[in-house]
Amino acid sequence: MQIRIKAQVLATEWLWTYNNERPDMGIGGITPAMKLKMAA
Repeated sequence: MQIRIKAQVLATEWLWTYNNERPDMGIGGITPAMKLKMAA
């Protein structure tokens, strides 16, 4: 059970980093979170 929780925490942290800190050159060098804010 503990391994499952740790895996979930790591996956959640990775996803947050992917969407909020990693610039994506395919969308103009901004983060996906920035792109979403611009679309709203």
